[in-house]
Amino acid sequence: MLGLSYFRQIVAVRASARRNLESSVVLGFILALTLPCLVYRYLPMVDLPQHEAVVSMMLHLPEPGFGFNTYYAWAPTRTLYLFPYGLAAALAQIMPLHRALNVVVFLATLSYPVGVVLCLRALKRPSYIALIALPVVYNQSFFWGFLNFNLSLGLAFVTISLMLGEWSTRKRMGVAILACTVALTHIYGLLLLGIYLGLWLLTSERAQAQRRIAALIPAALLLVLWVVLLAKAKGFAEFDWTGVSARWSRLPDSIAGGWRGRTETLSLLFAAAIIIAFFNRSLPWTLTCWKRLGVQQRLAWQFISINLLLYFIMPELPQAATKSSFRHAQIAVMALPLTLVSDAALAIANWVRPALWLLGAFCVLASWSHFGRFDAEARSFDAVVDAIPRGARVAQLTYERQGRVANVPVYMHFAAYAQAQKGGLLAVSFPSRFWNMPVARKANFALPPIPKGLEWNPQLFGAARLDRCFDYIVLRAARTRTPGLPVPFPYQLQLKSGPWWLLRKVESRHD
Repeated sequence: MLGLSYFRQIVAVRASARRNLESSVVLGFILALTLPCLVYRYLPMVDLPQHEAVVSMMLHLPEPGFGFNTYYAWAPTRTLYLFPYGLAAALAQIMPLHRALNVVVFLATLSYPVGVVLCLRALKRPSYIALIALPVVYNQSFFWGFLNFNLSLGLAFVTISLMLGEWSTRKRMGVAILACTVALTHIYGLLLLGIYLGLWLLTSERAQAQRRIAALIPAALLLVLWVVLLAKAKGFAEFDWTGVSARWSRLPDSIAGGWRGRTETLSLLFAAAIIIAFFNRSLPWTLTCWKRLGVQQRLAWQFISINLLLYFIMPELPQAATKSSFRHAQIAVMALPLTLVSDAALAIANWVRPALWLLGAFCVLASWSHFGRFDAEARSFDAVVDAIPRGARVAQLTYERQGRVANVPVYMHFAAYAQAQKGGLLAVSFPSRFWNMPVARKANFALPPIPKGLEWNPQLFGAARLDRCFDYIVLRAARTRTPGLPVPFPYQLQLKSGPWWLLRKVESRHD
């Protein structure tokens, strides 16, 4: 008996060591995939320059050298989008601002796959299943620069991991704190938690789910505050619906689709093939298969179904026709690893780890290649920033938005990098356009109305006679044609750097 007990201890120790090794390998792949966010200066995120400018305003609003105080004012009571900006502002005390933003992007990108690992461990499933999540770490929301949104989703997955398994006072406190952090990041993370708990309450484990409700009460109160703030917001009067067939055709790009080429499509197809080959019994092909699934698997599939339904039927704002519904396609795929349980009885089960390692290596190598090429392409903007004086009033005219590497309009807001470093006024800035920023443009500052869509249609600059208000033009020219400049256009070329032009206003006797 003593020998049998000793043998069991050895087996348990070896099993634990193997699980820890698997977790280390998985975390190694995750870290290798997300490190480009720390390494490279320029990241392919449409809204990131604007986020950097907002944090710069928070840090330098009273400083006369930046001139922000002339144009912008604090508005922290109109939004709960506070945690990412506050974190970046705190990090900027010990490092350059652009580096602080990159750290926040890194943490936001890291939070989702780490959350999946923690959920799998809480469900007592192998950590290597989390490698299925790697193709959607750099999802469509990442490329559009929805920093708050992605961070809230990642934190929500981490919160769910604490809600699973044995419940304790320590876990209750952790869930309450994390859920409130999610509420101060983005409302979508709160909705994810609410839908997950609501579905859990409808299962045979409702007694366990009920014990988790109290921990989410503080976050629920913040959700009520979100609803109040949304009710006061403007710009929700008109909605559009593009139709099921249109959304079906763009489903792959709604999940990823940030790079030119086929690497993202290949990684998604590779992941799908692995799921079908090695996790076939986790898929609800028939009613019998559905009944065989565990409670948490069914819950995850229901969550996925709800988000796919929302992707296909959700109306959206006309000016953001490609920026709203795709979030639900992304969320559905992000939840997919929680449905999977590997079947050790399959004859090919020993190949699941090598297949997932190969998927991870492909995602890592492809991402490093794309990020490196994009950063090299974007470096020509450095000379433009250096040439703009402090406190300048700048407008960006973008005739070419994507470049050779990205598949989204990553250069559309690049002038905001100059505003973040040099201060001043920017024609199209988030504090002017959106209600949910912690700073706002001063209402008493005399400025002609900035046309909606100026970032998409540079010809609107001349029609609005904005040349009376801006000292410098940052222009990104198309590779194959000379931009059709507005008329009149009282600016002269000061600098060319790659596709970027910097033009300075020509003073006249009428100015």
